[in-house]
Amino acid sequence: MQMISFYVCRIYILYQMKYIICLGLLGISVASYGQETKKVTEQQGNAKEQYSALKSDPKVKHGPYARYEGRSGQLAERGYYRNGVRDSIWTEYHWGGSKVRARGKYRNNEKVGEWEAYDYKGELVQRYDYTKRQLLLDKPSQWAEKVTARALNTEAALDNKPVYIGGWDAVFRTVGMNIRYPALALRTGIQGDVRVAFTVDADGKASDFRVAKGIGAGCDEESLRVISLITDGWFPAQAGGQPVASEIEVPVSFSIK
Repeated sequence: MQMISFYVCRIYILYQMKYIICLGLLGISVASYGQETKKVTEQQGNAKEQYSALKSDPKVKHGPYARYEGRSGQLAERGYYRNGVRDSIWTEYHWGGSKVRARGKYRNNEKVGEWEAYDYKGELVQRYDYTKRQLLLDKPSQWAEKVTARALNTEAALDNKPVYIGGWDAVFRTVGMNIRYPALALRTGIQGDVRVAFTVDADGKASDFRVAKGIGAGCDEESLRVISLITDGWFPAQAGGQPVASEIEVPVSFSIK
């Protein structure tokens, strides 16, 4: 009987400890997520944000978030904030707002773990592990074929060209969303491709942007401005299985239809 009472008492104590631990975790959850919030809508030009913010401090985003682009309000990305920082699963969308472009997880405002990128057809084109900094999958695309690259500071041939994390669709989407056809080029009927060259170092940082081949009438300057927006988020070129610095050339097309 004494032995039975001992085990019953031990089980009861363990149960109580688990109950206390659960309450503690619940308390943390309530303190973090259960704060009073209010819905906020901010409009800046053709960009709109809708999100929840703390009532106690409206500048702090806390809860569901969505960003829209364009005059018709196309959904661009959706996710969650916790006490002012990006957290949990986030989804980025292609132009139109219905097709997923990229999806993955944030922790403390930084992308972590595996992120997947999709083309406009919905096919998986890239998988990148932000925690391990490893490119796990990168399928060839029509956009990648338009890009050229050469190694710097080495005679070795490149095993792989630099890759934009998120896929080449993301690069040319950024170009398409931000490019403005120069007025002089429109008036004079100038069309063609401007090629912008820049360096991607062994750490994946882009710099030294320049026009490698221009067509004039303001198109060169506009191409340089837009491509220069894409400085971060590169996976470096590989030569002999090692990351190396390289120079890459990206085309920017101007066409009057």
